[in-house]
Amino acid sequence: MVIDPSNTIHTLNVVPRFYPSTNIVVELYNEATNVTTSPSNTYTITNGKVNITFTFTFLENDRHQLKVTEGTEVVYRGKTLTTEFSMQVIKTKGGDLSSIEHIAKESIVPSIQNEDGEIENYWFSRNWAKWQQNKPQEFPAFGTSKDAIEIYCGKPYKVGKVYFSDPDYIGAMPFMEMEEEIANGNISYIKNGLSAGYVINIPDGMSLTPEQKDKIEKDIRRKLTGSSNSGTFILNFSGRDQEPITVTVFPVADNIHKQ
Repeated sequence: MVIDPSNTIHTLNVVPRFYPSTNIVVELYNEATNVTTSPSNTYTITNGKVNITFTFTFLENDRHQLKVTEGTEVVYRGKTLTTEFSMQVIKTKGGDLSSIEHIAKESIVPSIQNEDGEIENYWFSRNWAKWQQNKPQEFPAFGTSKDAIEIYCGKPYKVGKVYFSDPDYIGAMPFMEMEEEIANGNISYIKNGLSAGYVINIPDGMSLTPEQKDKIEKDIRRKLTGSSNSGTFILNFSGRDQEPITVTVFPVADNIHKQ
């Protein structure tokens, strides 16, 4: 689970081994200090997930093992990872600290480093994908000015990553993509009527012009396939001595839905 260390109240949405019905215990085991902490918590169950809210102060680069139990039964096990965070440092008129407020990381973009390798400013926009409608605002980096508002950004150290750090889950991305493709394949298989595809034989197809073949193929695609399963048939234009139009279903294994 990815944790933002700039917050002290955290909410984790997890898929449990089973759904608890009474109070649960959240245990955080610090892998560096070998200390286990059990913060107070509340939880709800929505959309098949357990949403656990607890209060805890994480430090940058902290690594904790997370265990959630109900009685002697384990509801969930996992690990917490700290990631990048951004904060807005607000000063009083006299220059003293007034408050520190969290800013969504996706709203902040750093300026290019100066000749000393320092980032002097950060840019804020509510929506960088539509920055023309959400005009970026420039703020000085924390400790570089006497302005009333400064921006402080923290992130785990990554070699060669000056402006943005790789997320800790980057190593799992190929497996995420694999899971997505497996799901898409299963959905397509179901939408295809639990078939791997078809071969449609068109008699006297050799006498048709390329334009006529294209039109027949487009008509069949439009009627037999959708955007998620196009290309699930093979069109075969045979000779004059071929039998009437036939449709052959590709054979599939009985356990294809488990593959």
